Amino acid sequence: MALLTPERANLLLLSPEHEGHCSLEENYSTEDLPEERAQRWARDFDLNPDLHLPAENKFIATDFTLKPSDCPDTEVPVRIVNNERGCLWFKKDNKFKIPKAYVRFNLISPMIQKSPENLVLFDIFVNILAHNQAEPAYEADVAQLEYKLIAGEHGLVIRVKGFNHKLPLLLNLMVDRLADFTAEPGVFTMFAEQLKKTYFNILIKPERLGKDVRLLILEHCRWSVIQKYQAIMKGLTVDDLMTFVSGLKAQLYTEGLVQGNFTSTESIEFLQYFINKLQFKHLSVEVPVLFRAVPQKPHLCKVKSLNKGDANSEVTVYYQA
Repeated sequence: MALLTPERANLLLLSPEHEGHCSLEENYSTEDLPEERAQRWARDFDLNPDLHLPAENKFIATDFTLKPSDCPDTEVPVRIVNNERGCLWFKKDNKFKIPKAYVRFNLISPMIQKSPENLVLFDIFVNILAHNQAEPAYEADVAQLEYKLIAGEHGLVIRVKGFNHKLPLLLNLMVDRLADFTAEPGVFTMFAEQLKKTYFNILIKPERLGKDVRLLILEHCRWSVIQKYQAIMKGLTVDDLMTFVSGLKAQLYTEGLVQGNFTSTESIEFLQYFINKLQFKHLSVEVPVLFRAVPQKPHLCKVKSLNKGDANSEVTVYYQA
């Protein structure tokens, strides 16, 4: 510490504005620190309040205690909650015995599959929600906690994992951001433009188009990527998004899975936090995922590639048992 003095300071200034100021062939120059500045730094002066150490990272785990089990051990997750608003599957880790956990919740809504427009708005919503989450959740990433938001076929999937001590903080943060969701017009436009490119790239690739056609044949009430692309090209607004999100959060069914170093009581509290924070009503109808039974004889479906400049073909052979 005795060597950290003003006269021993070494300042490096990097800027394109310094181009042409170098006297040597190398792209740098050196000069002594002005005496006046060194003397000023050597005296007592008011510190800049903006220059300080970062605040303590609240997501860094400090408790690595293995929690005692409060329910019978099982080989697979068991359902410990089942009501009209949701269900919860739980498994205590008694095999690996590490202070980590995995938490996954699927927020199921019939709003998502009502129209191609709703599917597009859902994709935009998940992208913006992840964007809004990035800055406040940065410290969690530094603390080796992982999180992910996934736009599922019928619901929003929220997934967190890592050291269990501060994992509830991260999960609560994600639920809070969902409850208080906002979308800036500029951010909405940015992600809408990105999705246009994403849908277009899917359509011009034979293997991606082939998968979409196969699922259209098999799944009941499925919208194609072409329909989603047409919907987004018609033009959607921030107001459309906020109306959709309000409807999405109004009626939900929450299915959760908790595995690892948590008790069943703590796991139930996670589900209850979703219910209390989002204040959603139970679904008036179920959201079943229905698959069609293909007639037991060979069928052939041929679709021309949408990319006339691509000579590649895709062949999918599907067997249904």
